[in-house]
Amino acid sequence: MNARRLARLGILLSAWLSATGAIGTCPFFKPTQPESPDRPPIIPDYSSPAATLLTMAKGVEDKSTSNGQSVYMDALAESSAADPGDGRAFHAFFDLRDLQEHSTSWDRNRDWNKQLEPVMYSDLVRKYSYPYLMTWEPNEACPQGNCNDTESSTDALLHRKYRIMGLVKRGTATDTLPVAIGAADLYFVKSANAANKWVIALWQDFAITGADTATLGKRRLDTQ
Repeated sequence: MNARRLARLGILLSAWLSATGAIGTCPFFKPTQPESPDRPPIIPDYSSPAATLLTMAKGVEDKSTSNGQSVYMDALAESSAADPGDGRAFHAFFDLRDLQEHSTSWDRNRDWNKQLEPVMYSDLVRKYSYPYLMTWEPNEACPQGNCNDTESSTDALLHRKYRIMGLVKRGTATDTLPVAIGAADLYFVKSANAANKWVIALWQDFAITGADTATLGKRRLDTQ
């Protein structure tokens, strides 16, 4: 075997060893890929309107690392001509200010239904890389004036404020970054298909006076 052929084989062998990691950068100094969080699946609970909201919050905080999107979507009513499902379908309505801001991208005569919601969820959880915290609390200043929750054996109306915050670690401290802040009148129905399951049929979104952070309604419209 001549010297030129040996040299060529040597170059190929060196390239192969480098590509496979057999030689080259010491593994102690190789850049590492960030590991995906090992989250256990969420155990959903839709046994009451309050439990459904807590499950939705867990779904947002999961950020699709396990079954977060699935448990979030299952909190919304499902019904079609082919499959009556929960007996009601999900529809969302928007704050007037959000509609005005999106007047060229969203026809207010269109229906925001469950089929559009996964797009919003996906965009929301990918907007920031930080962990999220979502909370619900009673809305004592609801725009309609009557802020009392009502509940029967088959349906319920809850007035709630929501906050989704990004949790930003800075050394030993944790700062919060607003992701979505707003309020909603939420009409729940007990599913016609699943025992003891409460799902949201109507979501009327509102901006909170003095809050300059996007509502979830705006986050929905931003995807269109």
